[in-house]
Amino acid sequence: MIQAFLYEFQAKYQAGDTTEHAYRTPFETLFASLNQDIRVITAPERCRKTGSPDFTFKRRQPSGSELTIGVCERKDIGQLRLTSDGAPDFSNDPRSQEQFHRYLEASPNLLYTDGVKWLFFENHNARPAHAVEIARVDNGIQQIPQNFSVLQALLTDFVGQTPFPITTSVQLAQTMAAKAKLLRFAFRNALLEDEVLKTQLGQQFVAIRTKLISDITPEHFAGIYAETITYSLFAARLQSEDSPESFSRDEVCHLLPHANPFLHNVFRLIARPDAELEWVVEDLVEIFLVSHPREIMKSYGTSTARNDPLLHFYEDFLKAYDPETKDKLGVYYTPEPVVDFITRAIDDVLKTDFGLKQGLVDASRIEIEVDPQRGLDKDGSRAKTAETVKHSVPRVQVLDPAVGTGTFLSHIIKLIAQRIQSKTDSSAWNAYVETDLIPRLHGFELMLASYAMCHLKLDMELKATGYTPSGAPPRASVHLTNSLEEGHPTGTELMLKPWLADQALHANRTKSEKPIICVVGNPPYLGEGGATESWIGELMEAYKKEPGGNQKLMEKNLKWVNAIENKFIRLAQHYIEKNGEGVIGFITPHTFLEAPTLRGMRWSLLSSFDKLYVLDLHGNSKKKEVAPDGSQDKNVFDIQQGVAIIIGVRTKKPCRDKSQLAEVYHADLWGERQQKFETLWAESLQSINWSRPKLEAPNYYLSDRDESLFNRFQSGFSLLDLMPVHGVGICSKRDSIAYHEAPESLRNTLEDFRDLTEAALKQKYQVRKESRDQKVAYAMADIAQNGISDDLISGVSYRPFDTRYTYYSGKVRGFLAYPVDKVLKHLAGGRENLALITSRQGQVVGNMSWNLAFVSNQPTDLNVFYRGGGQTFPLYLYPDKGDPDQTRRVNFDPDLYKTIRQTAGLGGASDDAAQSIFDYIYGVLYSAEYRETFRDFLKSDYPRIPWPGSAGQFQTISGFGAQLRRLHLMQDKEIGDTPYPLEGDGVCLISDGFPKFSSSAPGRGQIAINASQAFQNVPETAWIFWIGGYQPAQKWLKDRKGQMLSVEDILHYQSILKILEETDRLVHQVKIGPAHENISCKT
Repeated sequence: MIQAFLYEFQAKYQAGDTTEHAYRTPFETLFASLNQDIRVITAPERCRKTGSPDFTFKRRQPSGSELTIGVCERKDIGQLRLTSDGAPDFSNDPRSQEQFHRYLEASPNLLYTDGVKWLFFENHNARPAHAVEIARVDNGIQQIPQNFSVLQALLTDFVGQTPFPITTSVQLAQTMAAKAKLLRFAFRNALLEDEVLKTQLGQQFVAIRTKLISDITPEHFAGIYAETITYSLFAARLQSEDSPESFSRDEVCHLLPHANPFLHNVFRLIARPDAELEWVVEDLVEIFLVSHPREIMKSYGTSTARNDPLLHFYEDFLKAYDPETKDKLGVYYTPEPVVDFITRAIDDVLKTDFGLKQGLVDASRIEIEVDPQRGLDKDGSRAKTAETVKHSVPRVQVLDPAVGTGTFLSHIIKLIAQRIQSKTDSSAWNAYVETDLIPRLHGFELMLASYAMCHLKLDMELKATGYTPSGAPPRASVHLTNSLEEGHPTGTELMLKPWLADQALHANRTKSEKPIICVVGNPPYLGEGGATESWIGELMEAYKKEPGGNQKLMEKNLKWVNAIENKFIRLAQHYIEKNGEGVIGFITPHTFLEAPTLRGMRWSLLSSFDKLYVLDLHGNSKKKEVAPDGSQDKNVFDIQQGVAIIIGVRTKKPCRDKSQLAEVYHADLWGERQQKFETLWAESLQSINWSRPKLEAPNYYLSDRDESLFNRFQSGFSLLDLMPVHGVGICSKRDSIAYHEAPESLRNTLEDFRDLTEAALKQKYQVRKESRDQKVAYAMADIAQNGISDDLISGVSYRPFDTRYTYYSGKVRGFLAYPVDKVLKHLAGGRENLALITSRQGQVVGNMSWNLAFVSNQPTDLNVFYRGGGQTFPLYLYPDKGDPDQTRRVNFDPDLYKTIRQTAGLGGASDDAAQSIFDYIYGVLYSAEYRETFRDFLKSDYPRIPWPGSAGQFQTISGFGAQLRRLHLMQDKEIGDTPYPLEGDGVCLISDGFPKFSSSAPGRGQIAINASQAFQNVPETAWIFWIGGYQPAQKWLKDRKGQMLSVEDILHYQSILKILEETDRLVHQVKIGPAHENISCKT
């Protein structure tokens, strides 16, 4: 068999045809002879263009269906090169590498060959399980007969495989993701081949691009379409009672709600795919011919209270299919205890605050005025006719503006069904669903797959209640739309295809006409929220004003105000304000409760609502939160951000006074995830023991605070007022190039940027992507303009006790992206100066003692503190070179400086006085008493410095501060001996798995840097001491993992240990005591 194949193969080769497609016949003949139960499908050219493998091996099943048991990809003869470990070598062929991994991920049984070399891959392993070479290409084809029988046996085993069974949810998610990626590639290539977009896939792409997602690309469309098709087949299989063998792709079409033409058009591609795509759709369907999702999902979600696999398995699938999109869109699905609590809370509010005794069940109606002719003027602006008509509509209309797969709406249906069905018969329930339920539940969704799943889920949920659709049931009011875009005027849909026009029409009507009284959901969590010039950007202006609403928010950086979750809260607020009354129920990041930059948002909410209930669920691993009793605190989601539930209530008032702020009810929920779930199941809005935070200007925090202690904190003077010139550290945008451990290394890089071409620099320094503000060309221009000299090579406080070197010219978008020159120029160029580094982002240290204070005598990096945000306050300000007066001046507000001097008994202004005040501040910030006393306030605001109670107290604290300053600047005289010898034989390499600390005596131990070497006699307090959100004794070594330590490095590290030991001793001696009570210039 192999001999015959090779003879035919040789004949083709000797005829001079070495192309891939010339050799199909010998392969087809060989494969056909392997097993009569196997059918081998050769991919036609049109399918090859959409990513089909050359050969697909299918085994006939007793049911008559065929299942794929393996695939074969064939390369040009002699083109399959191998690495030293026997894997394919793609070093010069990235396209083949991408193709290989696509097939490898999708098929557990892959054959890869060029006819002479044969590689067999099993179970998605990138190294071949078996390999054999039956000939060599050397002056013709030189046979290796002794290997013929080996190949024969391997091929027999290859076709003897059975379809790989799928038995776990992890396997299912990974397999579905791999098939979806094949589908994505096929769709993308089909669109690129279809230049006039005449296929049904091309027409759907045009329709989606025309209205729903104007900037969608073929790649993006292919991705979301593949995701939608794949997960919809899962949904169909999950609902199917049939055995796996009888499942077909037609079943998903039978599941679709009849009243939704948009979905029916989308899913035509499953039932009747374009010819070049049929192979990949069939390949996808086969997943569900070898799996039984109902069985797999029986125990799914028990640990996370995600009990509906259709809704919540989607998150796991998306994590495997497209994790970047999942993270980018903030896709996290809500545990049912959270949904249940919010739903019941909304229901309770409707009963107690709005007098609706039936809550969410209420079917009462109201009349609203609607302009049926509203359209567009000739200039494109909105037109409104003089006449309106009255429509009778349900009063209790619910919107989930980030509906996802329908978790909240589904739960509302369950709650209502339980109440209605306990009192009525099935015919009454059917009538209620179509008249009084479906028309008042609304949802907006931007992701096509989630949108489709939501419709399927709601339809199935209703049928599960016993609902039987009438001949003309209403369509579910769930729309594929961007929630954050304004509803377009009626009439703009006329240019669209009918199935898409219907979708756009209903979305616009819901946005512009429905009197929404309840807004619920779990909006996406993305941090920064993108563009702000749109309609939602205009709404967000309310959050960008100081409390009172009359002055612009005095913040330099508003990106956190623009966070996407805040936009959704603002959207919900808008709908309730527009309706005049209503309630919102969200679970969202808890940042808005205390973040100083969100004080305008808090005031806007307080002035808009009558009541705000805030249940802080905590779980913020970024802040390292722990429960008050010291036990673990876990998140209800698998995310790092802490979250909170907010319930906002607004009732109708004839005249709303914005100065009358909402009543705030606050509670905390700490502990393990399961504890939180049990509490949420059991408690209600009425049963929780709420506290009533006192609302205080200017921040209006929505959490509990000790008011007397807060007033004491506030009575201190502000660093912002004392030291007006301050800012963040350097943002290089590419630390690997910008920072060096030694000046010599930096100089070599600078010379490269002076002498090499842009292309050569990108290749040498592996620059694959550039940002707006950091480009190789910018760095080259900066160096060309300013030259290379010692005065432009500056040390930088990169991390605590870790100096790096960079090129500092002060130019924005130069060698550095943002050098923050207005602040850091006073520390650069060898200028004699000091700078205090602190931050108001105290939450980065979580529940540990506040530790955001450090000192520097050189420029600082943006991330000198963990997670950035450290503000640098230079003590002295130097004049620019051209200024007539070249005298430096102290960076203190004159009036405040004078008052502090008087209180401290310092006399007139002088360098000594300025230095003493700097040291006093530094001593206060390192006082363990200060940090513990004011820990809650330091989490969300800049530190305020207590006025000295007396001149003597000032001198004492200033003395401690001076000692700490000298230590932290690593002055040798202050450090003294460093009794922590590095012992053991070796090359001083920090190995993987190290450093490690182990105790050797009470309070002391050793720090191992590898298996044979360790620093001895190290106090544990030094090992665990925190500065700026880092543990310097650990951070310094971890940043050098894989490096050998020089003698200088060892001495430096031993100094760090001594500094940390001494700092820990000193902080407990600094006592702040009672503050001075008679200060005439407090800020």
